[in-house]
Amino acid sequence: MKINLALLNNSPFDVSYEIQSLSDLLGENSIDYGVTKSLERGALNIVIGNFNKKAVQQINEFCMETNGKIVVLMTEHIDFYQGQFVLHGKKLYEPHSYLSEVRRQRLLDLISLKPCIYCFFRIGDFPELNGLSASFTEIPVQKLNFAQIKLDSVTIKKLKKSIIWDYDCSFTGNLTNHRAKLLKEIKSRMKLSVNNETPPLDKGNSLSKSAKFVLDIPQHADSKWNSPMCIYMALKSNRPVISLSTQKLLGESGHIGLKAQNVEDLEMFIRQENWLEVLESQVRQFNAHQNRADYFANPSVILQQYKFLYN
Repeated sequence: MKINLALLNNSPFDVSYEIQSLSDLLGENSIDYGVTKSLERGALNIVIGNFNKKAVQQINEFCMETNGKIVVLMTEHIDFYQGQFVLHGKKLYEPHSYLSEVRRQRLLDLISLKPCIYCFFRIGDFPELNGLSASFTEIPVQKLNFAQIKLDSVTIKKLKKSIIWDYDCSFTGNLTNHRAKLLKEIKSRMKLSVNNETPPLDKGNSLSKSAKFVLDIPQHADSKWNSPMCIYMALKSNRPVISLSTQKLLGESGHIGLKAQNVEDLEMFIRQENWLEVLESQVRQFNAHQNRADYFANPSVILQQYKFLYN
């Protein structure tokens, strides 16, 4: 039995970071996998959580016909606290500029798929998904690690010789109001490259490599969550990361260090920090954080358990 990452309504470009992160991990564990547009019989199907109505219908029909279940790779910050769902740190219908009706509907669609879900996946420390397993009647949340990032002495020597900077820093991600405001200020003071859509992997790597540092900016001002996939993809592209936030960041950002409170701090870091020393330090810390067998689930074991129950 193999793993099938079923994109359904998602464009490969829109979820390229998710595809790459999961593919690297499965490859590191020598697990047979594929990336397709549809659900496959005889496979452990993983779907990404931001599905639409048509995808919900496809999943329901597939599970009824095959008597199988799916795994949902979660990307939204959904928690369950004191009998209520909390979305991105806010109650479901609490007014907030970041909580669009689309995001609320995604949660409702997810709830409707409860009978079809085998387990939830998250990669890295976020989203935390606190209480989600209890709210879905003990559907487990399986925490997967990122693959180890390779940065050997040969690569370091090449990096020392071949660096030509086009930009001081780069940012890739959705331009929320909070991010757009900060990026405008940064652009007035530094050379900044911005891509407001997740690019194809080769273009994403070239964007990162054209800048000295990659920026990790939370989606809204009061968010304490960084983007683990952004950090992973930056370090994988041999670029260090600076997190820009006034909040105390948890997870990967908290472990690799280098956090700027404001644009002034950011400018100082970029002018003064030895980017290669920072990169080496961040890769060591990132790999050490991911290399915790007691904390992260083994995807091979999950696959075998599913095969025993549903093959």
